[in-house]
Amino acid sequence: MIAAGEQEYKHRFWIFGGIFWLSFSLYLFDHQNAGVALALAAARLQHRAMIGSDVRITFIAGALLTLVAAALRTWATGYLRPEIMVDGKVHSSRLVADGPYRFVRNPLYLGNMILAVGFAVMASRLGAIVMIAAHVIFLLRLIGREERELTVGQGAAYADYVRAVPRLVPALTPQVAPAGHPFSLGAGMLGEGFFWGMALSVVVFAATISLVWFYATLFGAFAIYFACLPIIKKRWAGRDS
Repeated sequence: MIAAGEQEYKHRFWIFGGIFWLSFSLYLFDHQNAGVALALAAARLQHRAMIGSDVRITFIAGALLTLVAAALRTWATGYLRPEIMVDGKVHSSRLVADGPYRFVRNPLYLGNMILAVGFAVMASRLGAIVMIAAHVIFLLRLIGREERELTVGQGAAYADYVRAVPRLVPALTPQVAPAGHPFSLGAGMLGEGFFWGMALSVVVFAATISLVWFYATLFGAFAIYFACLPIIKKRWAGRDS
């Protein structure tokens, strides 16, 4: 997989947004919701008619996945720090090997992938396929760029880390000793407020089955992002001063 280019990496937030927009726009060509289609397929496998609770369970499962994704990213950002996470450049001056980074090398991108799977129940069948496939391709390109930079910046230390810790499928037990970086829940929540907002939008839909509340909550997620961004940038400026 070819690594992401400089501009691609710099604008990764908006590219992810474009993937979601494209996926939902495919309702123009496929009007069947993926969550409903999944519930229908599950009912048919049991040789029975689909009932309302089947659909509700499907959306609850999607909501739970999005919450897992937000929690994982918060755990990871609490060690990495939000100002690094939102920066347009790869930071290779230090190797974070604490918290989730002891189980998997890319917990942030694993969180993205889990969110995409959970969010896919809100898209059409075609949109769900595009959402998941596009995430896989783009995430691997981002990982390729980061791994290239870290290999240059960290050398043998990163090579040892790569050999010990899996890329995207987490190990069941920690694979390296903790490096001693502190965890900050506040920093994690600051950096991942947008992800919690996205997760909450699916939770709200699972609870209400209302697209109005879903889109209202999703709009709120963007409001959280733009409210937190200046704070994160101020933290970054404080580090440089």
